[in-house]
Amino acid sequence: LVKAFKNYDKNNDGTMDSSEFKQTLNDCGHGDLPDDQVKKMLESVDRDNDNLISFPEFLDMFKTLKSEGESTEVFKGHRGSTA
Repeated sequence: LVKAFKNYDKNNDGTMDSSEFKQTLNDCGHGDLPDDQVKKMLESVDRDNDNLISFPEFLDMFKTLKSEGESTEVFKGHRGSTA
C-alpha cells in the first residue's frame, strides 16, 4: 500500500488532496462518482479534518474496505504499484 499511496501522491507532499483522491477512485473504477460524493468520501476518511488524506488515513480506509469484503487488488499492477 505504500507504493500505491506514493503513486497517487502526485506532488510528493506525503498526503493526497481531493484531486489525487478522485484520481484514486477513478483508477479503481469509480470515475462516475459526482464531486459531492467524492467530497463526502474524503471527509469520512480525513480523520484530522485537514482536507487531505495522510498515509495512516489511507491505511485506515483500506482496513475498512477489507473488513467490508472489498479488496486492494485494484492497486496491483497499476503503474507498478502493489498492495
